[in-house]
Order: sequence, then structure tokens, then C-alpha cells
Amino acid sequence: QLLEAATEEFKKAISLSGGSPLMKAALGRAYAESQKKHEANEMLNELNELAKRQYASAYEIATIHVALGDSEQAFQLLAKAYAEHAFHLANLNVSPQFNAVRSDPRFQDLVQRIGLPR
Repeated sequence: QLLEAATEEFKKAISLSGGSPLMKAALGRAYAESQKKHEANEMLNELNELAKRQYASAYEIATIHVALGDSEQAFQLLAKAYAEHAFHLANLNVSPQFNAVRSDPRFQDLVQRIGLPR
């Protein structure tokens, strides 16, 4: 029920923000966490198309892939975020969205490269 309420709020936020990529990523993550894989993938498609025209955070898109269980794509996007010097990476070590991949050696490598405490 909480995730259902969150998805409705994210839909409103997307409308009010004029289609903010950040809000679209949040909605995609909520869909993924609600086991609504089709809807989450639709948001990923929208974000990928949007990214061709404007900035869409690779870090935020990676959170959707983590929630969908697609760690390979998530780490590719995190590598892109690292290359872009995405400021969101400062939160990587404490962001609960990455709990599912924290034990992956690639996660620990990225944390070390960023210079975050372990």
C-alpha cells in the first residue's frame, strides 16, 4: 500500500515538474520495488529516450536496475555516473537503493575509487 501511494505521488510530481527525469526514475524504482516489472521497464525506456535529449542521471537509472535485479546493467550505469562525476555517488555507500548489490566486489571497488569510507 505504501508503494502504491508512492507511485501516485511520483506520478503527480512528474506532472507538476514537467516530466522531471529524477521523478521518472523514482517512479520506475517504485514500480520495480512493487514487482511491476512491465511498468518499470516502460519508465526505463522513457528515461533512455529522454537521455538522448537532456541529462538523465545514470545513478538514478541504476537504482531501477538494482530494484529489478539487473546488477549488470546497474553497474554499467554506475560506471557511467562515475565517469560523469555524478554528485549522487557521494551517497552511494549509505543509499538503501543499493543494499542488494553492496556485497558485490564491483560495488566495493567503486566505493574505493570514489574515496568513500568502507
